[in-house]
Amino acid sequence: MYWLKWVSAWKAGEKLIVQFRDLEKVLLEEIEVPLSYNPDDQAGEVNLDEMNFLPSRFHLGQNYPNPFNPSTIINVAVPRSSQVRVVVYNIQGQIVRILKDGDMTAGFHQVVWDGHDDMGRSLGNGVYLIQMEGVNFIQRRKALYIK
Repeated sequence: MYWLKWVSAWKAGEKLIVQFRDLEKVLLEEIEVPLSYNPDDQAGEVNLDEMNFLPSRFHLGQNYPNPFNPSTIINVAVPRSSQVRVVVYNIQGQIVRILKDGDMTAGFHQVVWDGHDDMGRSLGNGVYLIQMEGVNFIQRRKALYIK
C-alpha cells in the first residue's frame, strides 16, 4: 500500500516528492516529480500512473491483514528483474508453501497466500514465517493464521 500526500498549490519548476512506504511506514523509495503549471488545467493533477517507479532495493512487506483468514496479501519490491523466492515456513522451520520461485520483473508486486500448503490442504491456526530471497537478500516476516 502506498500513499501520496497532496500538495494543493505549487509553482512551475518545483518538484513533488513522492515517498513509497510499506504498512510499517518504512521508506522503500523516494522520487522527485518535476511540476509544471498549465493555466487550462483547473484540477492541477499530476498523473503518476504514466511514470515508471522502480524500487532501489529488495523488500518484503508485512502481510495484511495480519492475523488473517482466509487469505493474506504480501507486498514485495524487486529492484531489477531477477530470481525471487517467497516461501512460507511453519514454526518448526519446515516449508509448507512455496508462493513464488522464479523470475520476477523489477517493480512492486503482490503475492497472495490462502492458508493452504503445497498439497492444497488447509493449515491449522498458528504463526507462520514468510521468507523472501533475492540476489544477496533474505528477509522474514511473521504471519498469524486464525480460522
